Amino acid sequence: MSKFKTVQSGGKIVSFEGQLRLLAVKDGWLQRVEVRLLNSELNRNGWIYTNLAAHRKLFARTPILCAYVGDKIADGHNFTMRKDARTGEEYADFTAATAERIVGYFAKDEDIRLETIDGKEWIVGVGTIFTWYNRQLVEKLKERGSLSVSIETLIDEMHFEGDVEVFTKYQILGTTILNEKVNPAVVGANIKTLQCNGSIQEFTMRVASFDEQRSGLPKQEPQTQNQNSEKGEARTMAKVRKIDDLRSLFPTHTVLGVNGQSVALLDERGHACLYTFRDDETTVVNEQIVEVAANSIFGEGDGAITVPAELLVGEVQARLNATKTALDKVTAENAELKAKINAMAEAEHRRRVELVKNAIKDKLHYMQANGGCEIEDTLCDDMLTEDCLNAYAERVDGDGNFCGDKDAAKEVGARCAELICEAHKARQNAQRTRYAWETGEEDNGANAPKSGVESVLKEYAANKN
Repeated sequence: MSKFKTVQSGGKIVSFEGQLRLLAVKDGWLQRVEVRLLNSELNRNGWIYTNLAAHRKLFARTPILCAYVGDKIADGHNFTMRKDARTGEEYADFTAATAERIVGYFAKDEDIRLETIDGKEWIVGVGTIFTWYNRQLVEKLKERGSLSVSIETLIDEMHFEGDVEVFTKYQILGTTILNEKVNPAVVGANIKTLQCNGSIQEFTMRVASFDEQRSGLPKQEPQTQNQNSEKGEARTMAKVRKIDDLRSLFPTHTVLGVNGQSVALLDERGHACLYTFRDDETTVVNEQIVEVAANSIFGEGDGAITVPAELLVGEVQARLNATKTALDKVTAENAELKAKINAMAEAEHRRRVELVKNAIKDKLHYMQANGGCEIEDTLCDDMLTEDCLNAYAERVDGDGNFCGDKDAAKEVGARCAELICEAHKARQNAQRTRYAWETGEEDNGANAPKSGVESVLKEYAANKN
């Protein structure tokens, strides 16, 4: 006889999202899990489940399910509604390759308890997953720490309070493990891992963790806290991390919030992402950053409106993307123009250096040819050094026009003029010291005196003037 409940009812079938985590391994091939199953808060679908205590034991001997689509571990409520060809009765068909299948179950009444978590009353169950048949699922739960779940319920009695559907009597069909990108209806409902020593280690649901930061719910600070279960069991959070310490670890993401080992992120496209640190992990493995669904809730109670986070930031993100694209284009054009200007400036500088160099050499040659005295070729070698040429190449006049070549030529002229003046002065001094009786025969110059008298008279006239 099957251990799983079968329910025959024509009532309404609806789902509630919870959370699952791993406990200790039993017998080597049975993985114990703890699941936050159901609470009595208004969920995002506009439903309220009441009478939790009376319905608690209904989870016992019900299945835990999971769908596999290709290489993706967990999906959603995958099944097909069909009609019986003989009776015409509509039923759910789970025979498709991607349909959800049974991966575990809740064994007995004692495994289902009531627990107050963050001021909310939850039905929490301890179940078993068959590791031998679901190795990848168990490994994913160990890696991520938790996954959201959805509780299928068959509603027998209900009423409306405004637009809110209040379920007063219902039956439990099963609990489906959801993929991390499937948006949960209830914040905090999930499946989680537990330590092998049997103590319960608190994590925050990966999807719901981000929702809490964006939904207007009270923010849970990353601090050590105790939660009291029905049995008075003490619960302690995992390793505490601070937002300020995490920002440098995620340079391409914005860190929005942190709870224990889980970090809520926003990528450059405005998509919600999550990352969960493993024990004692201090570096980030980028491949483990995953996109998740996230909602924002406007208002409270009956008037609350749920909006996907991507819609909330989509318009702003689109404008930012457009602005960034335009900025990138202008930046690229600016860089291209700057490169051209730099190339032109370098070419102009080289041209000016050549002008200065030629001006120095030309002026020196001119003065050597016309100065009337000996001028050494090395007179202006210091002006032909790289530093000096570069300095002259940068010179401009008051109107910004290049004048370095003219200034260099003036400097050469000034140096040569000084030598010419000294040579002329030396010749004059030599002429003044000749005696009157010296004849001009020793002076072959055009102005040399022909006799001693002429020399004396010329000397006298020169001194007189």
